[in-house]
Amino acid sequence: MLVLAVGTFLSGFVDAIAGGGGLISLPCYLMVGLPPHAAIGTNHVSGLLGSATAAVQFHRHGYVDWALAPACVVAGLIASALGARTALLVPEDILKAAMLVVLPLVAAYVLTHRDLGDASAPLPPRRTLALCVVITFGASFYDGFYGPGSGTFLIVALTALARVSMQTANGLSKAVFTATNLASTLVFFTAGKVLVGPALLGSACCMLGNYVGSNRFHADGMRIARPIMLGVLTLFFIQTVRGFLA
Repeated sequence: MLVLAVGTFLSGFVDAIAGGGGLISLPCYLMVGLPPHAAIGTNHVSGLLGSATAAVQFHRHGYVDWALAPACVVAGLIASALGARTALLVPEDILKAAMLVVLPLVAAYVLTHRDLGDASAPLPPRRTLALCVVITFGASFYDGFYGPGSGTFLIVALTALARVSMQTANGLSKAVFTATNLASTLVFFTAGKVLVGPALLGSACCMLGNYVGSNRFHADGMRIARPIMLGVLTLFFIQTVRGFLA
């Protein structure tokens, strides 16, 4: 219980700032003895309530762009449900192999682009909306299929390709992943892959972590987001290598 409480709090804190909290919470659920599919399903429950907590905070700070959010949420719901159903049928080995290539590239981009999240040269509104929807669909499918790192991927892609600010990307990701985690939770719950006890404890601690992390992001912005984002990508790469070689 202590491992799960501390781990899910830390995952919520990290997720609110830079995404990727599932890299911490999912191993915690596995560590306390949950089978893989049950760990993924239970992790989606805590991710749902944690993301909802951060989404409320980011809305209060004005970071959720409601001109973009509704279409992205719809795309995210469809994609995450498809991803979750695929996860119940398809082995993860191919995805893990792909991550060994993708992760270093994403980390290199974050490391070399100090203007990440600079929205001084925005795209036309319709193009921004179209890109956000496409990016959200891809990240949400991955989130439903496997999950860890999806928030970080979405934030980086939104800032790099759609040229929105870090604040807008983070706020949008929280709105989207509240919806995607709801869809994925329903799929895993109806399949009997959610354990209520661990879900309740993990969710409470994850919500607290997201609350603290979202307020810290509001205070420090990119100064805290960049190093945590790089840490998330590094942790994911290490976990992926270990899992691929196991």
